[in-house]
Amino acid sequence: MLTAALMFGCKKEDNGTTCPVSGAILPTSSAENPIPAGSAVTIQGSGFTENSEIWLRALTKATGDVQATVTGHTSTSITFTAPTTVSGEQSIILKQDGGEWPLGKMYFTAAPDILPKKIVKSVLTDDEGTYTANYSYDDAGRLTRIQTSSTGDSYYDGSKIEYLQDKIKISYDDGNDEYSQAEFRVENGRAINCTVEEEGSKWETKEYTYSDNGYLTGFVFSLTEEGITDTYTGELTIGKDGCLEKYSIVEKEIEDGGYFGTYTVDLTPNTSVPNNLNLDLIGSNYLFGDIIDDLAILDAYLLGIGGTRSKYLPKQLTLTDADGESFTVKYEYESAGEYISKIGIDYGNGNHATLELFYEE
Repeated sequence: MLTAALMFGCKKEDNGTTCPVSGAILPTSSAENPIPAGSAVTIQGSGFTENSEIWLRALTKATGDVQATVTGHTSTSITFTAPTTVSGEQSIILKQDGGEWPLGKMYFTAAPDILPKKIVKSVLTDDEGTYTANYSYDDAGRLTRIQTSSTGDSYYDGSKIEYLQDKIKISYDDGNDEYSQAEFRVENGRAINCTVEEEGSKWETKEYTYSDNGYLTGFVFSLTEEGITDTYTGELTIGKDGCLEKYSIVEKEIEDGGYFGTYTVDLTPNTSVPNNLNLDLIGSNYLFGDIIDDLAILDAYLLGIGGTRSKYLPKQLTLTDADGESFTVKYEYESAGEYISKIGIDYGNGNHATLELFYEE
């Protein structure tokens, strides 16, 4: 990851008017590490107001300026959402009080073809019961709340998501009390660190690594319980067609002499089922939570901060543990028009589940 920032002098407008913002600092980006569409971008500087607007202008000027949605501002910073319709190098234009000034340049990547309707509910049915999740969003289209419940028992779980300047906080609750929290640090729309605290345990993903084209390829995490810290590494393999093909956890260090071992998940993509819903389904706990037991990965995908998303959803996956034992899970998809309406999950040995998806009107 490029973590440095570039500072640009805010130039005078063509008519000689002095720029109202001084010391503008833009996040670093490049053709190899562009800002993902839909991610939060913060510019530092002095003099921003509620009337400040951020526009993107292609260097070729083949198209008109594109206005970015400003999601927050202070006198020393402004945060906007990277537009989904631009790509390549763009001039960042400040428009304020009737004038406009260039702040610098940044690189962006256009969003994949994401279908417009949002998932508002999902229902998982298996041999033990039915589990319902309801999804809420803010005015910027960001996921802010997941409320889940089930039939046949007292199970309840949920999460609340807060978006800060360079962080995303997730609070997990059981309907009454909060029992754990996760905090992602985010740069250029990608997770760079995640800390989870739960009942005295602390789990920290210290490092995420990404490929030149933005795919998440690895991470290092540690788990601290009762004063003992175990450290592991994770690796992800992306195929030539832009699909997640392998996820593996490798033991790195066990301070108490225990053994965690290595396990690997091999995924076979279904090239007829694009991963193009508003939520990245690879981050769905209902689909992959029992296989990829890693909040720092699942939630990063679900929130769109896990780098470039896998192009297609899996046809099947096979988990192999350290003893060489393995099992395979298969997925079948039903669609209503362009939208996935139901996913059949075959765990083998006669165990099945279905996940139904419901969309906004």
